[in-house]
Amino acid sequence: MGRNEGVEDASACDAPDITQYRVSFLEAVRRFCTTYTSNGRASRSEYWWSFLFCFLLILGVSAIFGEDGVVTKIISLIVKLMGLLIGWRRIHDIGKSGWWFLVPIYNIWLLVQPSQLQENKFGKVPNTTPKGKDTV
Repeated sequence: MGRNEGVEDASACDAPDITQYRVSFLEAVRRFCTTYTSNGRASRSEYWWSFLFCFLLILGVSAIFGEDGVVTKIISLIVKLMGLLIGWRRIHDIGKSGWWFLVPIYNIWLLVQPSQLQENKFGKVPNTTPKGKDTV
């Protein structure tokens, strides 16, 4: 893969020492299913792949167990709580407080903003490699 392919944002190539890459669907799902905290940061690709996973999971569970089934309600609650956590981390990635995730309409605008390409008060830049190295 070339140096600029698969980067989260074209401006990532201008960062001094790092390149931010997009996580794959499977990597995003793995992180979504194993990160039980609102601390830290989540990139755009990690958030949106996780969003797609949640949508497909709820759709599948609803088709199997029915929309009003107990299993559907339990899984739906778990997915919503996990979605809140990753949304919180996504807002951290642009340097804002996670509380902004709870503000309707404005939160959607925030979710599509590019990552801050430097460490911020919420942690290191997610999904990075040293500049010039191939990303996987």
